[in-house]
Amino acid sequence: MTAVELPHTTGHAALTDPPFTRTLALGTTDWDLWRTANLRSAGFSADGLDVFGGPSVATEEEFTASRDEEEARLTLLVEREDFVTALVWQNRGAWRQIASPFCGSPSKRRQRLRSLALYWQRYCGKAETIGYFGPGAWVELGESTEGELEHGPQLIRERRTFLEAWAAAAIGAAWSRDEQIRRWLPPYLRPDVAVDTDRSQARSGSRRIRLAEDDLRIVLRCDGHATIDRIADELALDATTVDTAVRKLVRRKVLNWDARIPTTADAHRILESRVLPIADAAVAARCLRDLADIDGGLRAVSEADTPDSLDAALTALSADFERITEVKAHRAEAKSYAARSVCFEDAARDVTMTIGTAALAPHADALALIADAARWFTDRLAYYVVAEIDAIIDRAARGDLTSITLAEVWPRTMTVFWGEGTGADRARRELADRWSQSIALEPGELDGAVIKRSAAELTTRAAFTDLTGTAVNLPHSPDLQFVAENADRLLAGDSTAILGEMHAALVSLDVPVFTWNVGAADDFRDTINAVSGVRRLVPLLPSTWERNTGRFVPTTCGHDETSIGFTNAAAREPRSVVAASDIRFDRTEGHTFVVLPDGRRYTLAEAFAVPLSIVAADGFKVGLHGQRTPRLEVDRTVVFRQTWRSPFGELALSTKTVAWQDFAAVTRWRRQLGLPGRVYAKVPGETKPLYLDLDSPTLVAAFVHQVRRQQHRLDPIVVTECLPAPGSSWLADAVGHRYVSEIRLQMLPATSPPRTGGAS
Repeated sequence: MTAVELPHTTGHAALTDPPFTRTLALGTTDWDLWRTANLRSAGFSADGLDVFGGPSVATEEEFTASRDEEEARLTLLVEREDFVTALVWQNRGAWRQIASPFCGSPSKRRQRLRSLALYWQRYCGKAETIGYFGPGAWVELGESTEGELEHGPQLIRERRTFLEAWAAAAIGAAWSRDEQIRRWLPPYLRPDVAVDTDRSQARSGSRRIRLAEDDLRIVLRCDGHATIDRIADELALDATTVDTAVRKLVRRKVLNWDARIPTTADAHRILESRVLPIADAAVAARCLRDLADIDGGLRAVSEADTPDSLDAALTALSADFERITEVKAHRAEAKSYAARSVCFEDAARDVTMTIGTAALAPHADALALIADAARWFTDRLAYYVVAEIDAIIDRAARGDLTSITLAEVWPRTMTVFWGEGTGADRARRELADRWSQSIALEPGELDGAVIKRSAAELTTRAAFTDLTGTAVNLPHSPDLQFVAENADRLLAGDSTAILGEMHAALVSLDVPVFTWNVGAADDFRDTINAVSGVRRLVPLLPSTWERNTGRFVPTTCGHDETSIGFTNAAAREPRSVVAASDIRFDRTEGHTFVVLPDGRRYTLAEAFAVPLSIVAADGFKVGLHGQRTPRLEVDRTVVFRQTWRSPFGELALSTKTVAWQDFAAVTRWRRQLGLPGRVYAKVPGETKPLYLDLDSPTLVAAFVHQVRRQQHRLDPIVVTECLPAPGSSWLADAVGHRYVSEIRLQMLPATSPPRTGGAS
């Protein structure tokens, strides 16, 4: 991946080649752990949250005094260069406003402080992977009982600045509009188009495009590697004839003729590679100047060490980008995970950590139970989804499977995953029922704060072993937070683990946001498939999908995997793509198979493994039904937190915004629900949960603002207890500041070799 690196020498070697190929037994369970995990952390210490809140208030005068004191503390944050620099990275428009909190009317000033508070609570209270204000680190799971952790003298070991994939694609598009440059860009068959040589036609879904003899020859030679002139030479045609034919075939949506920049983390490197075949020195020099301007801008951004210098560097980079592309340097304003600007930074925490078997031994049985549930849910989901897809195929085929292709049913199959009343909904309901059955609530337990069970008794009541065998053997990725006095106590096994999320059927570490500093990142997916035995087809996803940005992707594609071309999207290697119009069906012994042109056969679960994985990861939830549900502790692992679900109307806010009245309404709501002082609140329609100190006038005002903005929604506000409390964080830096963190593991059934002994 091309990037600008800002190295920091700390005396610790970067973990550039994690042992992804090895697994470790999880105690005496039927599950293995990948030997490599990821430590995600906040970039600002947890004690930063102490800026919020104060004593309880009962009158408007007390509220005003508390608000004034809190606002004075918040105002001091603009003097923190590290915090303000983080704001510049995330939102320069917000930075310019927040950096001047004293300007404007009192209401404008409070609005700015509210925005400042939202950023600060996120940077201090959430383990994310986002620049130096959310650094990650690879950690190893060791075979011995003991573990170790050493934090270097700095917070950050390594930082790199990257060009966003969409920005690289925009530069490629600008080159493609330049006729002199375009001449050196190889045309290629659109990924959603199949070619029937015997019928001299191209197909895309229900479209049929007749091809003249020379057009057919040209189309067959457009492999994404040969230029117009090379094609003309090889086919013994005049270059002008080929040029004219290619332009016509582009208009007819058979070919693409552009820079072909895929939505991948290495889009910048691929953009650079497009210059290599250009034999015209003057044309190549123009492209190289563009790249030099962009690379120089990225270097200036990476070297900027103050808010003003970073702002200036980003402004200059944006200006160069807009000059080259004639495209705005910012997009998707106010959206999260949307790759809004032209570049981003990733950072690695300066920590070296090995987790011994003692640390996970107390949690092994509970983790295995959760993994059993994730596998069962994925299997149920696959069973229902495959049945629905089978029915869609039958309706389209009308008794003749050979008469249809995947392209003709693809749009309808997607409604199985993201439509209403689907098998996914049924699988979720059955999962909730199975958990209720296994927990077997005693009278009155639902009214308490905590339910305690052992993994053994839960497994006995409702073992998640009745599998249909439909699903592909996909790994599962749990996020664990730990409550421990310090790292030494955690590594000794003296901890409580809290399940954040279980990413069912998803290798959540297989994304560039984690693998940017892994030496063998390009081979990561191949390793995953080899270790887990996964076999699948991978949809070639469009760059317009909001979950596909290059840094964040639903999945990567292994070197030996085949992509399904169902729409017009750029592929790294066109020859690895098979158009959905060229994929057919066959049925053997009652089972439907997807059949590629070369004869390879995939089950429906394998062919749809990627959307199945996405839906499974989103849909797997562990919990109980009800407006108020207790925490579930299984042995020493918290499987789900105490939760409250409150309809919007319960807040009883007035129609007009009056700070004291709003605060009083939230206080009444807090007492009515019996909420603790610090919680996380997820308002429907908002992307992220909010850390909410209910004694903080500023955070309560931010919460009320979210509620008013979304109060038309039918879903309830979901409130969870703040567990672990930020102050109980075990991860400390070299000077003792503690940070919110979580460890992301990867689990797979123990039948997958190679394996070593583990926690017991």
